[in-house]
Amino acid sequence: METAQDWNEGYRLFHNVIRKNMALNGLTPLQKAEIDLDLGRNRWLGLLLKFLNGTSEENSNKSP
Repeated sequence: METAQDWNEGYRLFHNVIRKNMALNGLTPLQKAEIDLDLGRNRWLGLLLKFLNGTSEENSNKSP
């Protein structure tokens, strides 16, 4: 069950952030909502880098 849920969440992320939609004039749903994550040309890599940078910043801000 966990694997199916993880897959669904991953696909939702792909659909909303990475995959451009012809019905939205070549925009992703996130772009159509005017949410700009500034992911660059390689949206997969940009998303991963944002996640990794955000994760390391969150860890460095936590108190020991």
